[in-house]
Amino acid sequence: MKILSLDSQLESLFWEYVYEDIPDYYFFIADMKNDKDNTKITLALNKRNHIDGMMLVYRDQIVQLRGSAEAVKALFAQQNLEKIELQIPEKYGRFLTPTGYEVKKTMELFLMTLQRGKETLRIKHDFVKLSTTDAEDIVTLMRVSDPD
Repeated sequence: MKILSLDSQLESLFWEYVYEDIPDYYFFIADMKNDKDNTKITLALNKRNHIDGMMLVYRDQIVQLRGSAEAVKALFAQQNLEKIELQIPEKYGRFLTPTGYEVKKTMELFLMTLQRGKETLRIKHDFVKLSTTDAEDIVTLMRVSDPD
């Protein structure tokens, strides 16, 4: 398995791969398109030079991993950050937590997708457009719902 940093020669391979499963690679796509300077992507290529896994490091702190268990372990071994927020699918379990790192919080992340033409809006409640006068109420609601 080869571990390579994403560069201009590998970029077309990367885009072709991530567009196969947009919800799973959403952050890879969004960060590369919107903040490329703060996004580092490393690829794990198999013997046939196909992507077997990839790691995204955003702003030297947030780490996303995808791929086979072997690729994910190899990619994670490449990172050397002091403090990270690790975002991985649940299927990897805790085998990735290296010695010296403390797990402070775990949560499930859900991405919803909507296909054009298949929307069925069912508005059951009246809605009100908010303004700056609602700011304090919004902040209070956010603090109550997610104190972290």
